[in-house]
Amino acid sequence: MKKYMLTIQIETRWIQVIIFDKKYKEIIKYKQDLNIFYPNDDWIEQDPIQIFHSTITCIMQTLNIGNIKTNEISGIGISNQAQTVVVWNKNTALPIYNAIVWNDRRTQKYCHHLSDDKKQKIKNKTGLIPSSYFSASKIQWILDEVPNARFSAKNGQLLFGTLETWIIWKLTNGRTHITDMTNASKTMLMNLKNLKWDKDMINIFNIPETMFPEIKCSSEVYGFLNSNIILNFSDHEALKIPICAAICNQSASLIAQHCDTNTDIKISIEKSSHIMINTGKKIIKNSGQITSTIVLALSTSESNVNYGLEGTVLIGDYATYWLKHNLGLIYHNKEISWHIDRLSHKKHDSSKIFFIPAFEGFAAPHWVHQARGAILGLDYKTKKEHIVKAAIESIAYQNNSIIKTIDKNLRGRIKNIKINGPLSSNAYLMQFQANLSQIKVLVNKEKFNLTALGVASIGWSAIGFSISLTSSLNNFNNYDIYTPNITIKEAVELNNQWKDAVNKILK
Repeated sequence: MKKYMLTIQIETRWIQVIIFDKKYKEIIKYKQDLNIFYPNDDWIEQDPIQIFHSTITCIMQTLNIGNIKTNEISGIGISNQAQTVVVWNKNTALPIYNAIVWNDRRTQKYCHHLSDDKKQKIKNKTGLIPSSYFSASKIQWILDEVPNARFSAKNGQLLFGTLETWIIWKLTNGRTHITDMTNASKTMLMNLKNLKWDKDMINIFNIPETMFPEIKCSSEVYGFLNSNIILNFSDHEALKIPICAAICNQSASLIAQHCDTNTDIKISIEKSSHIMINTGKKIIKNSGQITSTIVLALSTSESNVNYGLEGTVLIGDYATYWLKHNLGLIYHNKEISWHIDRLSHKKHDSSKIFFIPAFEGFAAPHWVHQARGAILGLDYKTKKEHIVKAAIESIAYQNNSIIKTIDKNLRGRIKNIKINGPLSSNAYLMQFQANLSQIKVLVNKEKFNLTALGVASIGWSAIGFSISLTSSLNNFNNYDIYTPNITIKEAVELNNQWKDAVNKILK
């Protein structure tokens, strides 16, 4: 009896497979870390073969540990880090180069020196800011720099795809070469209006059309798992497990957070902070500081596509990693609250430190890639507690810069900020975010894996089971709520001080 949904979650540093039942109860999960390579300054790569083998390992381990039979799996859904891209030879089934990771910046100079006309076309047609963070210039670089790559591409031998495309192609033994709209909308190659690969973008980045995957919606049966991958017995070849969901990680968590109107904005504080809002059935013309995207497509019809606005803070939870591993100021995230509490007991401490973690430059809303970090306001009274506190506050300041930019485009409609990720359990950060933004912050008391739940939801839908997340999860709407406890004037003053500090870095 088929009764489980298997979800594959591909993050930058790890892969996790979680199996859910029809009530969204987590049955079993297995996680495996991924290697990251830094061959040159600003270059960030991963091994696509390792990503595939880790996916298979995680699938096999969940089935074995959970004592689950393959014929009990109703479907497979995949979520992935968007923008990371792979180019491979369809005849050998081997990548011709490592996967270039989303925050790799090797092509930033190329994007910066595009003509104004090309930059405007990119913004108008794709909704994106011309940047190395998106996939198009990465593909172009591989074609231009890998020996014989462009020749092979012109002869129809090469394919490209973001990570869900690569994994689905491998799981189906090369039978299915697709991407979903949420991922396609972040390649800098898809036209947001007609939902197709755009001819102008193809020409700007000089990518042969034979390389492109077919664009699909986020929830449909794309193909079937090649059962020999997980069961090397000929009598199981007829076993069919549909691959029935593909979506970028941020859209998946947006679904699970029930951010289905433009009054609720979602923040996932991971290594980076990813901020997204659902704007409904039409593209909101944005100011150019943030990006327009597709947050969900339940069919390829324009009437079933939901658009959104999005921004990324490059250094989110990585700020605490940096404190631990580079400076040795803390040994565990639990120490953060202890350090902040020590300062709160010092009534006469007026120190104001600004920690600006521009280790990789700035993405939204500044888009200044050459900027570098700084700690401002140091004096003889500064202690490590001040730096720890400032590092945590920097996450909220950066988030707020994007929130306010999005809210301006929406003319002040945002009513709630829903936050997930490891640092959502830090009460000081959540309260500080509410204060800066002057918007209520909601954090789920139950620490669900929201990304996997979102994938499971659209996976069930694709195979004919419309199972509501809200009705199926106990206490899902039971939030810790943080309301602003400072005045608007105080919040404005804090944000102005942050802007002044950032402007010193941008000069």
